[in-house]
Amino acid sequence: MIGWSETNQAAVDAERKLQQWFLDLFDRVLPPSYLTSLKNPGPGYELFQAFAKLAERLSTAVAHTKVAGLIMTAAGPQRARCTVAFSRSPPATNAVTLKLGSVVRASNGQRDYVLMTDVAFGAGDVGPHSVVVEAVAPDYKWNLPGPVTTPGGHVIPGEVDTAQALIQEPPFSDTTFVVAQVDDATGGQDAMLDQHGLDRDIARRTGETDAFYRLRITTLPDTVSPGAISRFLHSIFDPLGVSFAIVEMWSPAFQTCWNCPSVAPAGSGLDTNLFVYNDPRPAWPPFRNRWMSGIVGFIVVVPAISVLELGLAWNDTAMTPAGFRTGPLGLGQRAYTAWNVPSTFSAGVQGAWNGFDVGAPSVYKSIWDGLLVIRAAGVAVSIELEGQ
Repeated sequence: MIGWSETNQAAVDAERKLQQWFLDLFDRVLPPSYLTSLKNPGPGYELFQAFAKLAERLSTAVAHTKVAGLIMTAAGPQRARCTVAFSRSPPATNAVTLKLGSVVRASNGQRDYVLMTDVAFGAGDVGPHSVVVEAVAPDYKWNLPGPVTTPGGHVIPGEVDTAQALIQEPPFSDTTFVVAQVDDATGGQDAMLDQHGLDRDIARRTGETDAFYRLRITTLPDTVSPGAISRFLHSIFDPLGVSFAIVEMWSPAFQTCWNCPSVAPAGSGLDTNLFVYNDPRPAWPPFRNRWMSGIVGFIVVVPAISVLELGLAWNDTAMTPAGFRTGPLGLGQRAYTAWNVPSTFSAGVQGAWNGFDVGAPSVYKSIWDGLLVIRAAGVAVSIELEGQ
């Protein structure tokens, strides 16, 4: 369960006006001579109590809405709990245990609760025995009041009063069980913090607490800025121990044959002998000799990782999984034909019937998808292999 924090509860309590608060208000604004006779000997004061209870319900709903409407005070889902008491009547003489998971229901027929522990009755034991039950769903509406004693001494029982589906051991041992609510069902609340997260496409992780989930919801996404793009690429390539480069269009590292000045400014790094199809110099650095238009916002130069090659060799001489590793980093992997898999292979290589397994992941495709999410709207991006 994800707990309702004391801060959230205090905020609700500060806003909520209870029934007695409204009754005290009536005492202050109405003449005592008018209310005294309604209270004693009565009747008539019951109407003021009913009005006060309606106002309490409305005030509580307003308080919950106010608290839940803000991410910093909203909380996650929680199921209400209360205590119920089981009893049985003669001829109940056999020993029987009501098992965890048995279901009791409120008299309105719309609220079910399950037993959190077993309840054991000995031979001849008629009870009552108390046990904690929990609502089957998280919501405020499972917070049902327990027994209430009126000023006149009349006891109004709680609503959880029906044995709906009892799991007995031995099975079907006793049909005389009855259940009564002992105290208020409290703690139930809606998943309002989760709704704030879903509004932003941020789902709660398994077992994540409200505090950590709230932090993720309120943390702005690391996008748009050049720093965000750099951090994203570092998270991919740093674990591999390889470098990359981000080349923006205004950078001297990017040169085209369209806009190079005839005389390079001092310290600019521009190469006036700009565009040569078969330039013998290394292609990187700088990133030069590209014949492109100017619509690309920035270019990411990535190393040749060779994660998974397209194709296979029919008569490959490799005999171990390590023999199929390729690329300068040894991270790549070429496929082997599934027609003549060596018996020594158990795992670690890519098999294929006709070339390339199109379902295999691609690191470059992942980088491209990530850049499309991070880049600013209207800014284009291109990926190029280092040395190409």
